[in-house]
Amino acid sequence: MRKGKGYIFFESLVSLSLLVGMTYGYLMTSIQLQKQTKHQLEKIEAYRDHYIIIHHQRLYPDEN
Repeated sequence: MRKGKGYIFFESLVSLSLLVGMTYGYLMTSIQLQKQTKHQLEKIEAYRDHYIIIHHQRLYPDEN
């Protein structure tokens, strides 16, 4: 029976470390994807703003 308690502790420790590792990996991946998404949205917004300016210049060329 004495071997069983040490084994249960070791197994619990391994399980906990795997859980922490997987959670950390998930969080890092999630943060990276959020940063990429934010960057892409900012890029799209800049393209949209540029399009609006060009479109306005084409419609009203005398104002500039």
